[in-house]
Amino acid sequence: MKRAIFILTGFVFVLIAVSPATFAQSPTSSATSTATSTATSSNKLFKLEQRNEKIRNFAAQMQQRLNVIVGNLERTALRVETQINKQINQSASSTATSTDLLAAKIKLADAKKKIEELKTGIASLGQKVEGVIISKTPKTAFYNVREKLVKAFVAKIKVIHKELLDSVKLAKKEMIKLNRQENSSSITTSTVSTTTTSTNR
Repeated sequence: MKRAIFILTGFVFVLIAVSPATFAQSPTSSATSTATSTATSSNKLFKLEQRNEKIRNFAAQMQQRLNVIVGNLERTALRVETQINKQINQSASSTATSTDLLAAKIKLADAKKKIEELKTGIASLGQKVEGVIISKTPKTAFYNVREKLVKAFVAKIKVIHKELLDSVKLAKKEMIKLNRQENSSSITTSTVSTTTTSTNR
């Protein structure tokens, strides 16, 4: 009986002695889990920054391309304007109606205004991209930059391009009209000259 009590007392003593050691391991495991979660969050931050950098690079490349396109549109607008002004000077000395020419001027003015707006928009592309990157939906950030920002600029470029083409068509129409009038007046002058010569004879 005494032996049993001794064994039980020894067992309780061992249990008491071991328990603090077991509990003492708890902070270590807690520190390990904290370190793991810190490593995981820093890894997520690194991946997020990598993705953001890719988006920024994509936006910068698009900005360069868009600026090249805008430069081409500006040069085209200048050529169209030169042609229209040349035709206005020609039509000033003729009796041809210049409704097409006026319409071409209006189209051109609208296109030039939109080019300026487009330039301003492209210049602020970087700021807009940063606004998208820090949004609450990071997974859709690249989609928003590509589909909403860049494609919006492309749509505006198409509108401007069409207006410039319409200006050219209207200017050509006026040019054809002027050429016809000049030809008909020169034919009339030639006929009158021939008739006068034959009558004098």
